[in-house]
Amino acid sequence: MKVAQGFLLSVLAFGIVGSGVAYSATELTLDDNVPGQANAAKDISVMGWMRRSEHIGDAANVFFTITNNSRDAHLITGVSSPDCRSIVAHHSEQESTSHTADLLSHFALPPKIPLVFPVGGYHLVCQGMSSDVAVGTKVPLTFTFLGGTSLTVQFEVRQTPPSTSP
Repeated sequence: MKVAQGFLLSVLAFGIVGSGVAYSATELTLDDNVPGQANAAKDISVMGWMRRSEHIGDAANVFFTITNNSRDAHLITGVSSPDCRSIVAHHSEQESTSHTADLLSHFALPPKIPLVFPVGGYHLVCQGMSSDVAVGTKVPLTFTFLGGTSLTVQFEVRQTPPSTSP
């Protein structure tokens, strides 16, 4: 039994480190060579704006329309900004969960269909936004796609409407 276990371990070890046949973990996790994904950043258009949250002082809500103009489906793998500590997804009328927050870490964009993230629905929240970001300035958001490409879009900060609560 020990001989068989030793043999199996030897074969496994050789397969991992020997003769260049096995792949390293880095090679297995790279997504920069996915068929149909090389032009994701060129295929996708984003238009939108943002405003400070009425309820959270260092947050801003991001509303936008994103369109995949190609014949291939694309996948958003992340959204980031130097002006935001983090960016999460949120729905105005639903309880937020970790699954909702991470929505745009694996979000499919079907071909030729605009997707709208409106006021009152699903949208992004820029958390930890500096108080130096004023109305009228633009905040860059970078959308990263499967395949490794990215698209940076400038979002204008608009005035938050007056509170309607008593």
